[in-house]
Amino acid sequence: MKRPRYLTEGDRIKFAEEKQAYTVQATSDRYSVCTKPFNPKKTVLYSIVDWEEQVRGTENVIFCNGAETQEQCFQMLVRLLEGHSEVSYRNRIPLVVDWVRNALGEDVLAAEEQIAAILDRH
Repeated sequence: MKRPRYLTEGDRIKFAEEKQAYTVQATSDRYSVCTKPFNPKKTVLYSIVDWEEQVRGTENVIFCNGAETQEQCFQMLVRLLEGHSEVSYRNRIPLVVDWVRNALGEDVLAAEEQIAAILDRH
């Protein structure tokens, strides 16, 4: 699956092997840093999507600064874009997305397919 064209911070991504959706905290053309609540520890779990390699996983740094705030997620995205880190080879899994929804709950993937179909007709 290629990166949704209109993916923005605040959109929600549901991965096939997860029960709960993640929220996009920071995104670029190649990477998206997503989080979901982890209530037992009063923190979040994060996953980095690498749209180019079609995988997702954690960052490959020993002492991660965390992903509890959007600022920390942006810092993680900068490290990825500058080549200081990448998606961990040990913890990566194939990217399988069930759905992407914007802040209004609208299906981003379906909307993009409709736009592509209209453009193909012209």
